Amino acid sequence: MKHFIKYNGKSSLELYLYLSSDIQHVSSQNDVEEVEVLGRDGNVIVDNKRLRTVIQPYELYLKLPPKVNMQKAIDDISEWLSPTGYCEFEKSWDPKYIYRAAFNETFSVSEMLFYLGKLALTFKLHPVKYLKNGRTLTEIRNNSDLTNPTKRKSKPIFHIAGNGNVKITITNPKGKQEMTIKNIERKVILDCDNQSAYTEDGKSMLSVFGDDFFQFDMGTSRISWDNPAIRVFVQPNWEVRV
Repeated sequence: MKHFIKYNGKSSLELYLYLSSDIQHVSSQNDVEEVEVLGRDGNVIVDNKRLRTVIQPYELYLKLPPKVNMQKAIDDISEWLSPTGYCEFEKSWDPKYIYRAAFNETFSVSEMLFYLGKLALTFKLHPVKYLKNGRTLTEIRNNSDLTNPTKRKSKPIFHIAGNGNVKITITNPKGKQEMTIKNIERKVILDCDNQSAYTEDGKSMLSVFGDDFFQFDMGTSRISWDNPAIRVFVQPNWEVRV
C-alpha cells in the first residue's frame, strides 16, 4: 500500500507526491516550564495544563507520469499548501482519526522540485486528533445517553433548532453541567471548543448563560432539555492525544 497524507481536501498521491518510507511519528508533549527558585536545589516544574503544538516533518518525492507537465504539477502543489490556518489532515496509516494541521513555511516549491525532485514539508499539528465517528452532526432525543470512548474530555458542537428559550443539562457521574439559551430564532450553534455561540448567519449570541461551555467527560453522559419544541443536534468530537 502506498501511504499518503491528506491536507486541504487532497491526498498527496493526487499530486504525484510519494512519502519517504522513513516516517517518524512525533507525539504531543505537555507544556511545562522549569523555574529556578532562589535557595532551592534544582528546578521547579510548572505545568501550564495544556499540550504543545506538534511539529511534524515529512519528506515527499515527486514522481510524474510521462504526460504530466512539471510546472502544472508544481502550481498544484503550491495551491495545496496555500491555506492560512488549520485544515483537516489525515494519515493513511491512522485511518480512524482526523487531525488538524497548518502549513505556513515560506520556500520555493519550484526550486526544490526542479533541482531535488523532493519536498521536505513541516506541518504544525493540533496536539489532539479526533475519532472520525465523532465528527458527524447527529440529532439526539431528549434524555439520550452518549458514551465517550476515549480517556479525554471532549468539546462538542451543538446545533439547537427551534424558537424560544431552552435549558440544556448534561449529567455525568462526575457532575452536572447546565446552559440556558434565550431568544432562539431558528438555530443557535454552540461551539464548545472555541467557546462561542452564534446564529446560522454568524451573529454572536449574547443570551447564553451557564458556568462554562459543555464538555463530555469520560464515561456516559445524559443530555436533556426542558423545551419539547426544541431539536438538538450534537457533534461530540471524541478526542485522543497525538
